[in-house]
Amino acid sequence: MVHPYGEISDEPLEQAGLNVSQGADYEMYFSIADAWGNDSRSVTILERNDLVFFQFGYSECADVQYDTTKNLLTVRHGGDAVGNWILLDAEKSASVRKLKKSIEKYTQEYTTDDVLDGYGSSVVLKDYKRKTRRHLYFPNAKHSRVHDAVTIEKTFVSFLPSRDSYASMSYSDVSKKCADLQNELVVQMTMGEPDSSIKKKHPEQTGWAEKRN
Repeated sequence: MVHPYGEISDEPLEQAGLNVSQGADYEMYFSIADAWGNDSRSVTILERNDLVFFQFGYSECADVQYDTTKNLLTVRHGGDAVGNWILLDAEKSASVRKLKKSIEKYTQEYTTDDVLDGYGSSVVLKDYKRKTRRHLYFPNAKHSRVHDAVTIEKTFVSFLPSRDSYASMSYSDVSKKCADLQNELVVQMTMGEPDSSIKKKHPEQTGWAEKRN
């Protein structure tokens, strides 16, 4: 059965969002992680005074929290560990501007596939001149046969550095490490209130990165 793919959200950019623009024309944020939010890689791109800047972020394990009063388990993608801002050259800047147009023009796609596990990617475009915010969510784009979503995702991924420059472990090792931490929390939940050391698991930051202010 054919059904709408992913999510599209358009809304005005509130004043609080405009206040942090730092003179940028627009800002794009992309994150991709597995189904549990682990092995999270992020890209932030902004343009200011015709110059395009890029920043990469990575965290191994998602931030998992358990609210004992509500019996609620919350999993948030990581990404607190980020690198320095890098000025992109003319060729990559042109690619960024083309990518921005693709995000702006993206319309609802449809798929017949239902992938219950895998990965997801998220795109946020904040246009400070137009005062708009667009959010796109792409679950398992590579396996869902959605051309435009895959094209956008692949373009962002092309900006990612090689894995050995930011991660000391393979994805399978990261997945096992994070699953062990999350399973430990689930076990504690079933046995009663989690131990204070288990209640909150923060994303791990890699040594190369700096914490974003």
